[in-house]
Parts: sequence; C-alpha cells; structure tokens
Amino acid sequence: MLIKWIVCDVPKHKKIDFSNAQEKWNSLVNIDGFLGQIGGWNLNKTSKAGIISLWRDQLSYHKFMDQEHDKILKEGKQKDTYEHISVEIFNKKFNINKFQVTPFLKEVKILWVVDCVVKEDKQEYFENLQKNIWNEQMSKNQDMLAGVFCKNDQNKYLVVSLWGSKDAHQLDVEPILSKLTDDVIKIHGTVLILDENWSVV
Repeated sequence: MLIKWIVCDVPKHKKIDFSNAQEKWNSLVNIDGFLGQIGGWNLNKTSKAGIISLWRDQLSYHKFMDQEHDKILKEGKQKDTYEHISVEIFNKKFNINKFQVTPFLKEVKILWVVDCVVKEDKQEYFENLQKNIWNEQMSKNQDMLAGVFCKNDQNKYLVVSLWGSKDAHQLDVEPILSKLTDDVIKIHGTVLILDENWSVV
C-alpha cells in the first residue's frame, strides 16, 4: 500500500473555497488502484489542512498522476486556495493493530499522524519499538480503529492512526514521544478533526 500525506497552508479567508475544492476529489472513487482518502483541519493549527490518500501500489498511483490528477485539480481550482503545499509519499510496512485501515475510513472521526526522521543507526530499534510498545499501547485504547506504520526512501517514517471518537485528541502521546528523543532527528505530531465532506471511500 502507498500512503500520500498532504499538508496545505490555507489563509483564513480561503478556507471555505479550499473545502469546496477538496470535495471535488470525490471522482477519485472511480480510479483503478485508489483505496480511499480522508482529511480535515489541524486541531492546533486551524490554518493547516491535512489529507491522507491510500493507493494499492506505486503503479496505480503514478498512472493516476500522469492521466487524471491535473484534471481534477484544475476543475476544483484548488491551487488558488492555499499558500503552500507539502506532499510526501510513503510505503506501508505494517499495521498498528490487527485490522486493515480501509474498512474503517467511513467511521473515523480523528486522524493522528506522526512523522519523524530517525537516525540511520537507530532505525531498526525504532521499528521494533513501534511493533512491541507503541502498537500494544495504542491498541489498548478502544477508540483506536486501525492504523499503519510507513516509511519512505528518505528514511522518514509516518505513523497514521484512525480514531472513532472526537475525544481521541485528548490522547496523551507525550510519554511515547519522549522516549524517542535520542533516536530521532525530527518528530512532529498532527491531530486532524476530519471533515466528512472530504472523505472519498
């Protein structure tokens, strides 16, 4: 599975236009290899929008980018609604709990995303920590529906978890993140309040 992580800086006076344009991506549902897309506004930085898009593999994603992406972007005039955009591509390594993420895309209320750059000599340790500690701790919370642990070619990791309760943003993640200070070069957590109108499932 390929995971696309998009972050946009949106001026306050253009948030409605951005949101309307984001709804135009519902035509993705007809694209071969597309698995689902969800997104919303950053809880702590309300001028930032975040979107997670899931694809079967690199081949189907690149075919979409070559043939369909620019048509949808132009139709929604979304380029005029944000000041800056960041797009990163990751490959799934393993699930956070026993469930796949795609069946839960209609139920999720909160999306928690952690992206981090890990020291090269600590990557194996970091991945084992995720499997043996993070996954177990997060899975104990009944509000967590599913999640994926991902990595890209630049040794950057992305941890994406789906939560079924709007109270999930109160999850105390500081004890988990504090354990990584000696292993990571950079770490950043984002909590998104999802907008159902942006969901393509």
